[in-house]
Amino acid sequence: MASDSKITWHPRAKDELAKILAFYNQRNGSTEYSDRLLEKIEHRLSLAGENCQLGEKIDKNNVRRTGVENFIIYFLITPDSVDVLTIRDARRKPKRFKLSDVFNPDKK
Repeated sequence: MASDSKITWHPRAKDELAKILAFYNQRNGSTEYSDRLLEKIEHRLSLAGENCQLGEKIDKNNVRRTGVENFIIYFLITPDSVDVLTIRDARRKPKRFKLSDVFNPDKK
């Protein structure tokens, strides 16, 4: 896969990322940390586009996950893109999280 692979965001992942960044913007009173976190996330996903073995494979559908700071990013690598399925704070209620919920947007 080429390093210029497109990164696409599932609507749920976009919403989660926006909430994470907004939280840190409000808490810190600036965008400095959020900007650095976003750069790290984008960099890690671009690496996934270059190396389809990045991260841990977690299910039979080739969904993988990787960590950036305290966050876990779940993604799927396709021939043309890296599809971000969800991003979550690893410190929050891990037993309640089910990857299957990502594919069923009616569940929260």
